[in-house]
Amino acid sequence: MNALSVILPIILLISLILDYLCSMKKDNAIEIVRKMGMGYNIGNTFDIFSFFIYIDTPNEQIELNGNIAPNQNMIKKIKKYSFKTIRFPVTWMNFIDNEGNINSEWMERVKEVIDIIIKEKLYCILNIHNDGHY
Repeated sequence: MNALSVILPIILLISLILDYLCSMKKDNAIEIVRKMGMGYNIGNTFDIFSFFIYIDTPNEQIELNGNIAPNQNMIKKIKKYSFKTIRFPVTWMNFIDNEGNINSEWMERVKEVIDIIIKEKLYCILNIHNDGHY
């Protein structure tokens, strides 16, 4: 058995696999938007900022306007009413240092909400909001 008789079937198999993978239909932007369906805006819970009040912790930012952080029960109720997508606006400027590093506690709180949304099999639009437009 020569090397060519071993290599050719392997090359053929790899080409067939690659051809199959390339032929798999990928959703385009319009199809994805259709699947996203009706959306719900979580509101400004993570989107509060102030030039007059120093915001020190994630909870201070979330609660500044009397909001509560989105939680599993809230997301389940949103899903129950047939929403498929959640817009989650976040302002980062209160929690970024001079080198552009995001405070780990803030990042963890944002991730917590995104994880709940994804766990409920909903689309999440993470909207960077208010940062630097003043």
